[in-house]
Amino acid sequence: MLYRSPGARFLGRSSAAVGLLLGLITLLGLAATPPTVAADTKAIRFTARSDTVDLAGLERQFREVARRVAPSVVAITASAEPASASVPARSAELTGALLERLLQGTSRIVGTGFCVDEDGFILTNEHVIRDARQLYVTTDDGRTYCALVIGSDPRSDLAILKIPAKLPAVTFADPAETVRGQWTIALGNPIGLAAGGSMSMSVGVVGALGRELPKLSEKEGRLYSNLIQTTAEVNPGNSGGPLFDIHGKVIGVVTAVVLPHKTTNGIGFAIPADAVLSQKIQQLKRGTPIVYGYLGVAVRDHAGGGVWVTTVGEQTPASGLIQQGDILVRVNGQAVSNEATFVRVVGAAPVDRSVEVVVNRNGREVRLAVRLGVHPDVRPGIDQSSQRYFWRGMELAPGTTADGGVLVCRITSDSPLMGMGVRANSLIQSVAGKPVRDLITLQKLLDETPAELCQVIVAPTEVQTTVASGAE
Repeated sequence: MLYRSPGARFLGRSSAAVGLLLGLITLLGLAATPPTVAADTKAIRFTARSDTVDLAGLERQFREVARRVAPSVVAITASAEPASASVPARSAELTGALLERLLQGTSRIVGTGFCVDEDGFILTNEHVIRDARQLYVTTDDGRTYCALVIGSDPRSDLAILKIPAKLPAVTFADPAETVRGQWTIALGNPIGLAAGGSMSMSVGVVGALGRELPKLSEKEGRLYSNLIQTTAEVNPGNSGGPLFDIHGKVIGVVTAVVLPHKTTNGIGFAIPADAVLSQKIQQLKRGTPIVYGYLGVAVRDHAGGGVWVTTVGEQTPASGLIQQGDILVRVNGQAVSNEATFVRVVGAAPVDRSVEVVVNRNGREVRLAVRLGVHPDVRPGIDQSSQRYFWRGMELAPGTTADGGVLVCRITSDSPLMGMGVRANSLIQSVAGKPVRDLITLQKLLDETPAELCQVIVAPTEVQTTVASGAE
């Protein structure tokens, strides 16, 4: 559900909307013209305020939720090309109008994110940032920041960004309390409308739980499983945004939408905010690589429960232990009821030790100790070693020494630091007289310091340079 600006192509998710407005119009219509019922049946009446429906109170609740949670939601603007060497890194110098000029004519991607930690960690979809070289985050009140990708996981379609600011973090709902029919509220950046601030809001209900999107999963090489289906209106650009309940707690991450066409009005889907999501957020914040367990069998649903093993791969963790025709029912203590749960359970199982796999073989239960491997077909995401940040015509990476610093991977000929001795493979150790431990430290220093004061010391030649401010 990402969106490219007019003139650029769409990538990733399709999206569409089923709004609540039609439902409320219908409700108000019933208030004006009660339905005809049988003479011996008590008529049901709806009014603007009654014991059954308090529309004014409902409106106040929607307004209050928007007021409370909007500061935690951000618009994401990404460019497939790195910014020019003259682009400022300070939020004090970045505005929506300037950003629009900077990105004019570029291949632009827009999405949504939300703050999961008050230190400026932003959760979004991996497909929003996958092709980005330069990332900008705009808050509801219009402040714009350069963003750094801390970690990403293509398979689960999740990514964590970092901005040099403190934002209020969202509160997550108890996943056990998410039920069909409850209100849902989406805030985000549909088709880039919130790129200058003021997140867009829509409301709906939970249409269903536990939805699977196997065709999209196969096409994208991801795992869209156990999703929340919602009627809250979402469009290209809403990807990665929060799906709230009526109390302003997050129940999911808006991720995919079936576009409206002749046979559907559009259906939205969100990754549930459960224990699995919570664990991945913590891993991604640390920049820890996320791996998935691999058993090495092909399965299909079994009518009596579990999954039927149709193929056992050679030289896989399962070879010599699991047999073709086994009915697999449990992995690592988790029940396997169908193909979808099999993929989720095996993927979540640890790969650094043996786990118990339970199968039914010829009518009897067999317990096997299997050491799962790392799934060979899962695309790697961004982790601590592969983080990149673009500044003043340089592509920067984490340093490789125990003393920290950031490494200059590439530097363009128009970079003001090129003429001052900085080259590819230089190690930046200090900015503005303060030590640079990593990319997060550098990002914070650049946001705090006017460009003309950003003296840069690099090793091993100890070249000292001053970065000029303003456009060049």
